[in-house]
Amino acid sequence: MPTRPLTDTSPWPPLAAFLAAAVAIAWSHAGASSLHDWCREDGPIEAATALAFFGAALLFARRSFDPLPDGCGRARRLLLRGGALLMVLFVGEEISWGQRLFGFATPAPLLELNEQRELNLHNLQGLQQLKYSLLVGTLALLMAASALACLFPSFARAAWRAGVPLVPLAATPWLIVALMQVRHLADHTPLVHRNDAQELGELFFAMGLLAFASHRAYAPVPLRAAVPSPPRGFAARGSVELGGAPPRSATRW
Repeated sequence: MPTRPLTDTSPWPPLAAFLAAAVAIAWSHAGASSLHDWCREDGPIEAATALAFFGAALLFARRSFDPLPDGCGRARRLLLRGGALLMVLFVGEEISWGQRLFGFATPAPLLELNEQRELNLHNLQGLQQLKYSLLVGTLALLMAASALACLFPSFARAAWRAGVPLVPLAATPWLIVALMQVRHLADHTPLVHRNDAQELGELFFAMGLLAFASHRAYAPVPLRAAVPSPPRGFAARGSVELGGAPPRSATRW
């Protein structure tokens, strides 16, 4: 199966992410009330988030059936399928498992445990206060893994051999913007409700995962291709191919 490098990207993905972020910031300043209407329960922002998660679920599942790239660990298929199931969970949680769409009531045992009296897990007492901390931690972890893979050959090689899918640089701008939305948008814009910024952050997070899922076999690449001007003392290591894969005719990893 042909592979593309983790660092292979064009200016369009980051441009799309930062342009969308600029629109969200301008909207929050110029039309906070209309933005709040879009961020309501089962509104357009929440629907778009659920659709992005659903698209990511389909793409992760599809990728799990692709032939394994040369030298890539067999855990890749299992991890991609686990990612697909996690995306399905995110879809269900985002729409409260269709509760308002289909008009069924919250089971009695959950009514007192759920802060919003809904059929979901992320609003349970004790968990609701942690959910955005978990989101911030997940964003930081995904971006850190992507950066480490581009900078350190040993990390990238180990992940490839283990079959761990890593976020390509093409997807990280969506995650960066998601982190900024969740952490800072409500502090610097006149939003009607602080939760509006969090809903936007969730949308950008979902878009980042959709971008991640849409990139198929992203493999380690020579560091010099990622960083044209490496720091002094780092140039020699930069010329070493991260993947380290032998020719196809030779023994596989």
